[in-house]
Amino acid sequence: DALALQELQSLPKFASTLTPPASDAPLIVVDARELRSEVPRALYDKGLRLAVATLTVADFVLSSSLAVERKSVDTNDLSGSLESGRLWKQLRALGAAYATPALLIEFRDRCRPLDAPTTYLSLKHTQDGLVKAVLEFPRTRVFWTPTAAATAGLFAALAAEGDAPDIETAQNHRDDGDAMFRFLGKVPGLEPPRPDLGGR
Repeated sequence: DALALQELQSLPKFASTLTPPASDAPLIVVDARELRSEVPRALYDKGLRLAVATLTVADFVLSSSLAVERKSVDTNDLSGSLESGRLWKQLRALGAAYATPALLIEFRDRCRPLDAPTTYLSLKHTQDGLVKAVLEFPRTRVFWTPTAAATAGLFAALAAEGDAPDIETAQNHRDDGDAMFRFLGKVPGLEPPRPDLGGR
């Protein structure tokens, strides 16, 4: 927890004083790359304990069984992940590591959550890709939130329902599919399947 507080206070966007949460507050493991987003500060504002770690699988681990991959519509993170096929790899790894995998989509107060793509075709592609991902991974829970504060509120409620995640276990989870994809990528004339294009 001290590491998380120190790292947050070192970032310019967290210049104001952060009050350490209560020792019995729910614990959330946060991937270090997520410190660039507004969500960790919002989680602290909700009184949650954070443990910052470098995670290969998931962006946020809320319990021993529940982990979340976070995507933003405004930064094209969602559409880019769908286009590259990265989202399938991430959801596959989540499902292998956690009993309850979840996908969080932040859409920043838009009336229609997927309005960020600039053209009808890009919007249609994002919608179709997301539907395919949901069908491909039916165990994955999908959450939508309009702000970082709303995300923090959702995470607080979900974390309070489960047991505390183990930091070392969360760090040790690996995407076993990566090795296969790297091997297939080196075979001449053979390309790893792209789920977003209908491959398996």
